[in-house]
Amino acid sequence: MDIAILTLFPDMFTGPFSESMLKRAQERGLLSIHL
Repeated sequence: MDIAILTLFPDMFTGPFSESMLKRAQERGLLSIHL
């Protein structure tokens, strides 16, 4: 699954995406998030 987020403040999203089930999905290659 690919998620693309267009924002003026990308630092707002790095915390939630690096500390939850989303992080585990990224590590396993199931999810990629582009800020």
